Amino acid sequence: MEGRERVLMDKYLKVLGCATGKEIDNIRAKMAWVLTEELFEEELGVPLSYEEISALLNEAFLKEFPFCQNLELNIIDSSDILVNIKGCQLKEANGSCKKKNGYSLCPIDPFLMFTLSRGLACNVWFVDVKPTDEGCSMEFSLKSQCLV
Repeated sequence: MEGRERVLMDKYLKVLGCATGKEIDNIRAKMAWVLTEELFEEELGVPLSYEEISALLNEAFLKEFPFCQNLELNIIDSSDILVNIKGCQLKEANGSCKKKNGYSLCPIDPFLMFTLSRGLACNVWFVDVKPTDEGCSMEFSLKSQCLV
């Protein structure tokens, strides 16, 4: 995304975050649920393999919602998953809103939690997010208890 479109999107997201305040978490969750439902519209057999989920995210999802250049799914061990997001278009607006208001605008962590839970046919918990130069790394766990 270039020029005016990028400026408009960043401004729209910043205003949305300021206007919704603490309700942004409910909006993020609703957005994530809609994105997950759209992704799984076709009858997909579940559970899916990690490779199938990774392909689904990078091919089908990013075609419909091109918020980043690449989603990289990494298996840390049998119960921990790390998702690296590169070339994130939401990073600037989200960082500004978090700094100013303390709220996240990003619907991707709840989306990934819903998608991984549905695709793997088990409970998945969000553990942590760490910003990177190009986007972020999000950690998820299949363990019955998480730190968060």
